Amino acid sequence: MMLLLSRNSLPVLKEYRGLEIKCLKNYIVDMDFFAYKDSMHIYEESTVNEYISNKGWVSKRAKNHPDLGFCYNKASIDKNGSILYSKQKYVTRNNDCDFFLFDYSWGHNYQHWLISSLGRLFVYCELKKYNPKLKLLIGDKMPKYKSEAITLLGISDDDLICHREVTKYRKIYTCNFNSGSGLRVSHLSYYYYEKMANLINFTDDFGRKIYIARDDSRGKRPLINRSELNALMTKRGFNVVFLEELSFYEKIALFKSADIIIGDFSSGWGHIVFCKKFTKLILLEHDIYKFQGFYKEIANSKCLDLKVVETKNIFRLMYLKFLKLIWTLLKDVDKRANSLSWKVNIKELMDFL
Repeated sequence: MMLLLSRNSLPVLKEYRGLEIKCLKNYIVDMDFFAYKDSMHIYEESTVNEYISNKGWVSKRAKNHPDLGFCYNKASIDKNGSILYSKQKYVTRNNDCDFFLFDYSWGHNYQHWLISSLGRLFVYCELKKYNPKLKLLIGDKMPKYKSEAITLLGISDDDLICHREVTKYRKIYTCNFNSGSGLRVSHLSYYYYEKMANLINFTDDFGRKIYIARDDSRGKRPLINRSELNALMTKRGFNVVFLEELSFYEKIALFKSADIIIGDFSSGWGHIVFCKKFTKLILLEHDIYKFQGFYKEIANSKCLDLKVVETKNIFRLMYLKFLKLIWTLLKDVDKRANSLSWKVNIKELMDFL
């Protein structure tokens, strides 16, 4: 059986630092941390991934990406934001405590979690001062970086409630803390990033000159001259680092202590929010995925010196434009763009150094 759930926005319970805090009573929470009320055929928009809250984005991409971030249950979205959802069995939980929903259905995407969900942990800590019985609702299969962030903020294991099955809760609190579909970082987020960076002891273990490398063996945005670039960076005194080998604490310490960081898009660039003032950054921009505008906004807000190495060859640009047109017609842009090989302009990079 399918449910057609309409967008709903509950009244604001209170405001905290400009955020809207809401209380959901007798709402069902699925394994994607999507909250809805089946009896009224509505969902609360502040608990769903922020892309679904972006009507313009949904109207353009719902046909090509009908799931839009739902991992555990099938869903499709129409251009008005209504969700066609598979009805699920659920259990009822009537605890004497309240719950705070800090994650959301795109929380499995690391950079989106870093930008959108991490700040919610700070909101939880503040709200708990006024409601000692408030518990943090967490996923059953929580990635290590999430548990490390929770531990870093001093949140006790006794305050964690594991969400293992589709459940109707008596009372859940949520807030509208997000990144505007991954396009911005709020001023409140910068405040929280600063607080989190201050919790990490300063370390020189990684050095001050960092090159963030990536493993191209999975075939995702493979860099043709990766070996040449790695050798050159080592020769120039840079420490070549693979972020996937580091803990969440170590990543913060690395970006906090570095004087200069070089890396290509998606090599953990979201961590530049932890950099100190005047850190020099050199972004190696991908041919298709161009997010320099987003990173420039962060750099300007934190007084960082950002330079971008990007494709300027007119023939290459024309070829890429043609490819994107073909991929759009085939409705396969993301998959093909992610498998596209590209090359860094070493000479331009050396000019920046």
